[in-house]
Amino acid sequence: MEKVNQVGYYTLTYKVRFYTNYANFLKLTAQIYNKLILRYYQLLFKYDEFLKLSNQNCLRKLEEITIKDKNGNKPNEYIEIEVPAYLRRSAINQAIGYRRTYQKLLQTYEEKTNSKEKPWIATEFNSPIIFYKGMYKNFDKAIVRRFDATVSFDRYSEDDLIDIADTLLSSTLKKNANSKQDMRLFNKILKNLDRIPYPGDLKQIIKTSVAFSSEANEYDYLRKIYFALNDNRELDIQRLSNEGYTTREIEILSRIPKSSVSRKLKEN
Repeated sequence: MEKVNQVGYYTLTYKVRFYTNYANFLKLTAQIYNKLILRYYQLLFKYDEFLKLSNQNCLRKLEEITIKDKNGNKPNEYIEIEVPAYLRRSAINQAIGYRRTYQKLLQTYEEKTNSKEKPWIATEFNSPIIFYKGMYKNFDKAIVRRFDATVSFDRYSEDDLIDIADTLLSSTLKKNANSKQDMRLFNKILKNLDRIPYPGDLKQIIKTSVAFSSEANEYDYLRKIYFALNDNRELDIQRLSNEGYTTREIEILSRIPKSSVSRKLKEN
């Protein structure tokens, strides 16, 4: 029998139960963490211009307006809650994610005239504490020693991630008759990223982009994927051309006709 090579992936999930004499401390920490998320989430409505920045720069701006400077001076939006930097930054990252999600839902609501329910602004959160890549090194050594083992999931190569992404997109598009597949452009978007997201995050981005794409544009989901993966960075035709995108692909991402794209590129 002929062997068939198939592209796929698998996810390992570890369910761990911890026993501790300090359960109340853990609950209190989670409450503080969610209060921080809410505070930063609210600030992102007041300073919505921060959303034009990358997540990293948005985080820096939020820290600038909420924590003391090197001289101990308090900024205007100073937050009295004192927590370790890695916990604060985890809360900020969560708040940025929730705020960007609200913005996308609001945009979809405004674009679709038949939408009945306007997205609501959260007034509380009940999020589990999440630590991101790189934060582990900031943990107190005494905390790390309490774990029997630490596991690294950073084992995917770039080719692995792209193969998995292609499988995820193909599977999602089969359920959407209004969208047409363009793997070449999709792969180009991924290859121009500094870091390709892991399958769990990428699956959610693909699913949301396809679900909220315009029915009148069969490639609209690619534009939404591009923005989601590039922190809603403003499109620059010359930069896209330098990154290897064709005039047709730039037309799909920017919604600017190919003739206009070609003219602008010649002018530059």
